[in-house]
Amino acid sequence: MNKLKRRTAPPPLLKECYQLSVRYSISNLDHAINYAKLGLSVLPLCWSDENGQCACGQGHQGKEVGKAPLIHGGHLSASSDIDQVREWWERWPNANIGVSLAKSNLLVIDCDSPDAIREIKELGIPPGVAISKTGGRGAHFFFHNSAGILRRRTKWGKSGDIDLLSDGYVVLPPSKHASGRLYQWQKPPGNGDLPSPPPWVIEAMEEDTSDQEVADEPVPHDVEERAQRVLQQVAPRWRRLYEEVAGDRSERSAALARAAVEAGVTDLIDIASFVYLSASHQDKFRERRDGWKDALRCAKKTLESYSSKANERPCVQIINARELMDLHLPEPKWAIPGLIPQGVTLLAGRPKIGKSWLALQIAVAVATGSKALGSIDVEAGSVLYLALEDTHRRLQSRLEKLQGARVKRLNSHTFDIYWGDFDPPDRLGFAIAWPRFDNGGLDALEDWLSHHTDARLIVIDTLAKVRPVEKANGNVYSEDYRAIEGLKSLVDRHNVAALVIHHLRKTVSTDPLEMISGSTGLTGAVDATLVLKRERTRADAELYITGRDVEEKELALEWDRQTAKWTILGPAEEYRQSSLRTNILNALRNAGVPLRPSEVAEIMNRNPSTVRTVMWKMANEGHLVANGDGSYSLTH
Repeated sequence: MNKLKRRTAPPPLLKECYQLSVRYSISNLDHAINYAKLGLSVLPLCWSDENGQCACGQGHQGKEVGKAPLIHGGHLSASSDIDQVREWWERWPNANIGVSLAKSNLLVIDCDSPDAIREIKELGIPPGVAISKTGGRGAHFFFHNSAGILRRRTKWGKSGDIDLLSDGYVVLPPSKHASGRLYQWQKPPGNGDLPSPPPWVIEAMEEDTSDQEVADEPVPHDVEERAQRVLQQVAPRWRRLYEEVAGDRSERSAALARAAVEAGVTDLIDIASFVYLSASHQDKFRERRDGWKDALRCAKKTLESYSSKANERPCVQIINARELMDLHLPEPKWAIPGLIPQGVTLLAGRPKIGKSWLALQIAVAVATGSKALGSIDVEAGSVLYLALEDTHRRLQSRLEKLQGARVKRLNSHTFDIYWGDFDPPDRLGFAIAWPRFDNGGLDALEDWLSHHTDARLIVIDTLAKVRPVEKANGNVYSEDYRAIEGLKSLVDRHNVAALVIHHLRKTVSTDPLEMISGSTGLTGAVDATLVLKRERTRADAELYITGRDVEEKELALEWDRQTAKWTILGPAEEYRQSSLRTNILNALRNAGVPLRPSEVAEIMNRNPSTVRTVMWKMANEGHLVANGDGSYSLTH
């Protein structure tokens, strides 16, 4: 313990995890909450009894004991929400603790044997890595997934006991292994955040493993002769690339293979020999035995790619103006007429100003076919609401408040709900976890749409939870456009609307679109944009609306704290003028004496020129009396 006390304080990331390694007296609930406070998405797992058998009551067998998820959706439903985590471990106090790697942006090297541990240490492990000892004979090495890779590479390395994981989940300390031993933090993080994985890990995870049949091919005896023959055929610029080691070595190998095919080389072994003896390839595989296998795979993949391209002709359809005008095209469908058209609409606003309440109110209106925002008639249809920052408990509470329901709890698990005039719509579906778009999320939406032919709206709260993981050193505009592109293609095919919630940047601009967090790639990809602006102490707000098929306008909204409902008051400019006039009358009434426009402006903290113009108009309309000295009085 004295040694631990002398250690430099660990960094914020996993700081509590370091403390947990020596504090086994606290409950698994406390451990799980501490992990969640760090932003890690955790999930409850099966636990074992003293005989190594399943003790959670779900009858798990074999390797599932102590590791099987207890919640529907498994690691996809993992959460960092404190209320949700507390609810899980209050239900299963002895549950082991798992962490979703993708949701927590972690990459883990899972070593299942001492040989595997020695192997990765020989390959090189950067300082600062966190290491937990598993219940077996292995260890977990934790890294920050800075490359954004989502993959599982199993049975890797000479030992065959190494798993490289950035998707799925792993078990966290102090969970109990089926053997009876505890998972423990063996090496806490150092004096900084978790390091990125070493290059050999990234290369191993990015390696194409789809072509296993080339594994036993020997290196040909004339490999050098073949490589030189190809080298003479390719363009001179490729010869320099062949002899240099720089940049992305895997990309260089692929580029050389393409150069060989484009030079007319069609022999698989010739192309593989050219790639195999290139400087970049030799540098990458100098201490590994699978260099020839990788070169063969690269050559075969390139040949197949060019072969398929040769047999394909791009299908381009051109229509002239007369044909276009003769087409009978259906009118686009609206989720909310004049507000949310078919396609993708971005709803942006600062945190905690009511965006989610507005989205939920819209979802209920569409699902029930009732009036939206107090005045807009909508057509009913199925709605999917992805509440990815909420729990079922919070959603239930919000629906109760939004619809004026009353809840009577009978015990911790049973309650009666009186909904009044509101009938909870079957057409409104919720999900609190969803895979990212590039990891099955779009396919899951496609499945839902195919089973709900009356669908009119999908709500995604928020974009950050489902957008594809950004590529390292990727172009910001391209990455933002890619975040929306797949969703737009999907909803356009199904003629539905998607409302995507996003945040504003901290800086203020006169152009509402410039306030949206991210690049113009986001606003360029969507069909419409809504920007919600509200001061935290006020009940009124402004909603800026623009888009391809939407008239640009600003609406004034009012927030009712009692019912949590938004209502449209009318055009924002008219509301501003009405509000300003009311404030001017109140300022004169409170002063009890005539005031000049500059004095009124100072009281209201408003622009003097604006106040002067409005008071002059009010005097001409008979609402104020203009005095000879430039002051104004109330009418009697």
